[in-house]
Amino acid sequence: MKKVLVLMTTVAILATGSLSAQGQQAEYPNKPIQMIIPYSAGGGTDAFARNVIRFSDLADDIVVRNIAGGGGKIGTMEVVNARPDGYTLLGHVMAIAIGYHAGLYDTPPWEDLIPISSITLEDSAISVNADSPFKTIEELIKYAKANPGDLSYGFAGVGGTTHTVTASFANETGIDVNLIPFSGGADSRAALAGGHIDVMSSQVSEIIDMVEAGDLRILATTGSERHYLTPDVPSLKERGIDFVFQVWRGFFAPAGTPDEVVSRVSDSFEEATKNEEFIDVMKKLGYQIEFRDSDEFLAEIKRNHEEVAKISHLLKAEQ
Repeated sequence: MKKVLVLMTTVAILATGSLSAQGQQAEYPNKPIQMIIPYSAGGGTDAFARNVIRFSDLADDIVVRNIAGGGGKIGTMEVVNARPDGYTLLGHVMAIAIGYHAGLYDTPPWEDLIPISSITLEDSAISVNADSPFKTIEELIKYAKANPGDLSYGFAGVGGTTHTVTASFANETGIDVNLIPFSGGADSRAALAGGHIDVMSSQVSEIIDMVEAGDLRILATTGSERHYLTPDVPSLKERGIDFVFQVWRGFFAPAGTPDEVVSRVSDSFEEATKNEEFIDVMKKLGYQIEFRDSDEFLAEIKRNHEEVAKISHLLKAEQ
């Protein structure tokens, strides 16, 4: 009789614990979620993340925290080392898929983080000063081939997306240019506008105001087709150059985060992408919406990893 009583008590305790765990999962989130952005407030990734959150049903539950420094590494590692319970997440840009090859991280991102979803894509631009003699991308390439090492080509941040698009473009077209890294996009834009460098890679949205003001001229963009903000500017692909480069932005959780938590956040952010006001905001920022769930996002990151591996020696050479 005592054995039966003990057995029944044990079963009851286990059942209660199981129901309690299910209840906790169903209640997620039941406390504030910390969204780490590894860059300064006001930047592209910060604006992107805050808008996704604002239009999601988790808006009241998520608190954004900016931890800048180390090319995004400091904030990223804060999430990597966090408890995998869904209450510390990461908003990041494609640079995280590049950092391993640039020597920023010791392991590929999918070993330490779970991709939740990616939301947007953004084309890069290859631009010159408005007074530059180069009127087309073909003219620039022809000159660079005839004068190896003569052109100064600026970009923002060693091992970042603009470094990658610069090195990839030079590698694809077979040109030899003098790569000039700057600490940030504002510095590289100022250098190009001031005539201190010959050409620059950036995101389209970062320079559209300077183009409209007559300070800069975009020779080509890196999407599969023309960018809607610059309909008169050809894409590299359109000009017969087999090169497409689009920067994604998305979200991550620490490795070990429960699948149901990842799905809950992913579903919330996917719903945000269907909001007409959100779509309008993203369009004004220069982003196109292309939602990828966790599995699709992981596949894209691994594809990026393989592509960047081909030019990793160029990224490390500039450090």
